[in-house]
Amino acid sequence: KIYRGSHFMQERYQIAPGLWLPSFTQYDFDGRKLFSGFSIHERTFYSNYRYIGPPKEALEVIRKELRRADLGKTGGTTTDP
Repeated sequence: KIYRGSHFMQERYQIAPGLWLPSFTQYDFDGRKLFSGFSIHERTFYSNYRYIGPPKEALEVIRKELRRADLGKTGGTTTDP
């Protein structure tokens, strides 16, 4: 059960004609599940969107960034092929 007064809000901005992306999201929920109460209060800000091309090119860029992120977690170094 979600209690009254709970709400969700999202702000969006237009980065290209017809393309709106979120810039801010806020959740404020209080409720009860069976015998336990819960609260979810979260604010998220989004920024630094960038266009990286059509899907095929985008997948290559994303995979490269993920490899870099994984190497950064293990303390390794990365080189671009």
